[in-house]
Amino acid sequence: MHAYMHMVLMTRVISISDKAYESLTNLKEDNESFTKIILKIVLELQKTTPVKFAGKWKGDKRELDTIFQEIAHEREGARLREAGI
Repeated sequence: MHAYMHMVLMTRVISISDKAYESLTNLKEDNESFTKIILKIVLELQKTTPVKFAGKWKGDKRELDTIFQEIAHEREGARLREAGI
């Protein structure tokens, strides 16, 4: 019995600026493809957590306190709904 598997990898042509190409080239190792570099960048961006934004609030502290109070109120409402109260 013989098994044969043929995989077709789809490719896409995209246009990027010279500056973007140069930046990708600088990140790329000799044995890496541009696809691999782009995926590394995208995966790293997707790992962004809310902690990254800690301390970045530029608004008024009272406004932030109001937002936190609204969040707490919504969470309490959700907790009560889940408990069937």
